[in-house]
Amino acid sequence: MRAVIEWGLYLCLGLFLSAVVLLIGSFFPAWPEDCLELHQDVSIQVFRGRMSLGGYVDYDSSGSPRFEVPDPKRIIVPGVKGSGALTVPGFALHYVRFGDGEPWWLVSFSLALPGALSLLASALLYRCLRKIHRLAREQGKREKVLTRSAV
Repeated sequence: MRAVIEWGLYLCLGLFLSAVVLLIGSFFPAWPEDCLELHQDVSIQVFRGRMSLGGYVDYDSSGSPRFEVPDPKRIIVPGVKGSGALTVPGFALHYVRFGDGEPWWLVSFSLALPGALSLLASALLYRCLRKIHRLAREQGKREKVLTRSAV
């Protein structure tokens, strides 16, 4: 059990460091603004402290990529079957589903969120690991006392 907690701690610390490096690096002027296509309908962009995953990438007049989710109130054809949005500080989810079944969606979140969550998980795992070490030390002391009293 101790080894699993240790490796989980190392993993969480690695995730924290990578999130912080991405967060800081994405603000540098030389950071690329391009999107990476992960799949036919899924692209990812890390820019200015945010990570965005979306299904449709459009390019503005300057040639900069941006994710687009159309406003369902302005769409006439094809008809909109459903739409929704969930926005909380640091996280946004938008989607629109058209009559032909093709959804347009966007998930965007601050890179501070995975950094904070992995730091919290690291702290909890470190606390568990300290507790395991303390219990093992106490058990070792008890065993020494029992072997001395048996002699």
